[in-house]
Amino acid sequence: MLIGACEEAANRLLRLDGETMRALGALSGRIIRIELRGTGITFDVAPAQSGIRLRARGDSAPDVTVCGSIYGLIDLVRGRQTQAFRAGAVDIRGDVELGQQFQKILQQMDIDWEEIAARVVGDPLAHQLGNAVRATTSTLRAAVSVIMQDVAEYLQRERRVLPSRHDVDAFADAVDVLRADVDRLAQRVARLRGSAG
Repeated sequence: MLIGACEEAANRLLRLDGETMRALGALSGRIIRIELRGTGITFDVAPAQSGIRLRARGDSAPDVTVCGSIYGLIDLVRGRQTQAFRAGAVDIRGDVELGQQFQKILQQMDIDWEEIAARVVGDPLAHQLGNAVRATTSTLRAAVSVIMQDVAEYLQRERRVLPSRHDVDAFADAVDVLRADVDRLAQRVARLRGSAG
């Protein structure tokens, strides 16, 4: 039921942006699997001309699997790929190009709320509403950021299914050190083999 409700809400939003709908239609027939690392939540996204279909993990093999922490997936959708892929916060398997196309579609979604409001209340009032909305955009973004932070903290501290950002950064640093150590060891072994031969 939750997946169905999410699908309906997402499609209502997507129908407000014809360009996004056309872009999703171009991916029709493909399956994008999303795995929320550490939560056990996995679902499939099937783009179509009419929007997207969401379903629990299916039996069909997906074209691409995007696996990551909630933080990593949020970074990916916001266009912060460097942060998303650092230390494996997000991992893409399969058709990487499809995953990138889907991410770009989500990033470029642009809903013209003013035009939609104009159909209901007329141009002058819609323009005033648009100005009011633009004036409060930064406040709304800040509120969304706080909500996302609260959700992340709940999943970290109460449910203990997510590592903290500090833990992820420390792990990334440790991986970088280990990678450098392995590279140096490989070079040393190569030199020893060369001198022994």
